[in-house]
Parts: sequence; C-alpha cells; structure tokens
Amino acid sequence: GTICATGGVTAYTTSDRRLKKNIRHIDSLGVIRTLGGTYQFDYRKDNKHSIGFIAQNVQNSELSDIVRESAGYLRINYLDTRLISLALGASVELDDEVTRLKKRVSELEKEVKQLKAA
Repeated sequence: GTICATGGVTAYTTSDRRLKKNIRHIDSLGVIRTLGGTYQFDYRKDNKHSIGFIAQNVQNSELSDIVRESAGYLRINYLDTRLISLALGASVELDDEVTRLKKRVSELEKEVKQLKAA
C-alpha cells in the first residue's frame, strides 16, 4: 500500500554491534556493480522521466531479495537500508583509492623532477 506522511519522519533500524556476529568488511563497490548499473528512462504509461535500476538486472545480483513481483511486474525496494550502506561504503572505498593514487602521483612527480634535474 501507500503511506502518506506530512512533517518529518524518522525511522531507526537496530544496528548495535552486540546483536551481530560474523562481522566482516564487504567489497561495497563490487556488490554495487552486480546491480547492473544505473539507467535513465521514461515510463511507457505517462512518459515520466526517471533514474534507477532495471529490476531484471537486480534480480540477478547479490541483492536479489530486494526485487519482488507484483501484478505481473518486478518491483525494487529502493528503501532497503543496504543500498544506502553500500553507497556510503563504496564512497569510502573510492576515497581510499583516490588518496592512494594521489600519493603515488606525488611520488612519481618527485621522481620525474629528480630525473629532469640529473
């Protein structure tokens, strides 16, 4: 069904470390890649433009359980908290890689400068 709320809505999900076991880091970017990419498209019924995933792609991903069939069509639960966690985790992974690459570029620039001076 549909819920319409006015004003602010706050929702919490239990996340206390004491309630969890088998805690391991995940390759967030790798999981996101299994979703099959993000697309822009127009809906056939009203030509409304949108951006999102293709349910058939997500159905074959590591997050296949966020896809459900309803009225003969596949639907995606975009409110699944794992999507947010993965997006933020991927951002951190990319930031770490950029930091590593910046450091490497700086090292190479120093080497080039030394070679030019020789």
